[in-house]
Amino acid sequence: MELTIMERLMVLSGIKQEGDIIFLRVRRDLTKKLALTEEEIKKYDMKIDPGGMSRWKLDVPQETEIVISDTEKSLIVNFLTVLNKNHKLTNNHFSLYEKFIE
Repeated sequence: MELTIMERLMVLSGIKQEGDIIFLRVRRDLTKKLALTEEEIKKYDMKIDPGGMSRWKLDVPQETEIVISDTEKSLIVNFLTVLNKNHKLTNNHFSLYEKFIE
């Protein structure tokens, strides 16, 4: 699945940190897939500003093909479903919701 930097960061920050051992293993594998590589950090000139916000170049293509298993997808779907149910979705979640739910 093609995911942008923003989408990858939204998933990484949104999926809960706690669960059973199976959940934690799946989460760990998904985290490895979604994390930005050193090469990507350089390519996009990634920076963290003093307020803790991530900044990067927007003038280069940012979608990356990420192979996501059905189990990993279920973590993302659950995360987005809970946000939607609790009316906590933001515009940053919109494209993720379209890709994984609709």
